[in-house]
Amino acid sequence: MSDRTVTLLLAEIVLEEPWAIRAPEVGGPLDAPVARDGFGNLYVPPASVAGALRAHLASEGLADQLMGPRTVANDETLSASPLRVVGTDLSEASPSLRQRTAIDRDRGAAAARTLRVQELVEPGARVTVYLRHDGPLPDAGLAALCSWQPRLGGGASEGQGRGRLESLRYGVIDLDTPEGLTLWLTKGGRSLHREVCQTSCSPEDLEQASGHDQSPLIEAGLTIADALLIGVESPEDRVSAEPLTRQGTPVVDGASLKGLLRSRAEYILRSLGHDACRGVTAGKACGRCGACELFGAPDRLGLLSIASSTIQQPTVEKRSHVAIDRVTGGAAEEEGLLFTERVVTSGTLTLCIEARRPVPTWGRLLLLHVLRDIHDGLVGLGRGTTRGQGTLSLTDPSLLAELDDGQPSLVEALKDGAPQESTS
Repeated sequence: MSDRTVTLLLAEIVLEEPWAIRAPEVGGPLDAPVARDGFGNLYVPPASVAGALRAHLASEGLADQLMGPRTVANDETLSASPLRVVGTDLSEASPSLRQRTAIDRDRGAAAARTLRVQELVEPGARVTVYLRHDGPLPDAGLAALCSWQPRLGGGASEGQGRGRLESLRYGVIDLDTPEGLTLWLTKGGRSLHREVCQTSCSPEDLEQASGHDQSPLIEAGLTIADALLIGVESPEDRVSAEPLTRQGTPVVDGASLKGLLRSRAEYILRSLGHDACRGVTAGKACGRCGACELFGAPDRLGLLSIASSTIQQPTVEKRSHVAIDRVTGGAAEEEGLLFTERVVTSGTLTLCIEARRPVPTWGRLLLLHVLRDIHDGLVGLGRGTTRGQGTLSLTDPSLLAELDDGQPSLVEALKDGAPQESTS
């Protein structure tokens, strides 16, 4: 094959989790709007896809070869990367708004002035990615592209942006042949990709890519002991909140699970004499303590990713509440103090904690201690934890046996180098 060839590739990606590629420059009433094109349509910038693809190729040792080095020596000149993302299409994308707030670590309630409104795109969106490689595409490069597990946008530590490579088709144009040169000069854009890309990755490669790179660090089944509400505003009159749902089924988002794990991990670290910042509640995560190493901070990506979980066999009921008059002990007479919520009163969910990089021993032990506190009812999830809601129990408590099997204790493991929050 001559060097005057162009390999075109056409990737079809289905995003299986909520996702968002932020566009803070848009401004407006939203704290975090998603990217849109000049016509106001939802948009996946090719630069974002290129960043995600480069991260994958780096794990295969091919990033510099296919997408160019980030830096060059003084005697070298910059050159265009042979592999480029030349465009994207987005379809079946449905935006939604999600309100979030940080939790005060002392009161267990919403922290003041932390409410934010974020825009997300619901699962099921399809992204078509058009790629071009100048010159022959190495077999190792093609294999790496076929094994891509896309993750687009922010919120990766909360399980957002996970995608599945549904298909990857490719084809070669040889510019040294009359047919190839004619095709190159007379057609272009998306139509050229669709005509040339006729060869597909094998189903076996795609099936392997759709799985996880490795087993989860911790996977635990949880049973709802009383009632659970990870809520959104309800469109019904007289119902103030109802469960967050996905395709009609209640779901616990990764952000809520991550918040519960992080806040309790901070508490345990401080109880053992290790500094741990209070995350967003303190204004900004420090980026240097043990909690930030595991769960991340604005200036660093954490070791862990916590996926959202669909509640299995849920039972949803209405519960009404009213404020109590502090003098009479009866229901307060002021209007607006009676409210009703829809809560999940039974069901099970799965807590899946994945590791991006190797997690130190103290990190795994710390997470198991957090799970023990959850199982013992010391901390709850979601709304109304101070009035008995949000209690969860492990469906298989034997997961905690590792804490009592004679292995190093958390105290001993922390002595081996858990980072400390900087006080400077």
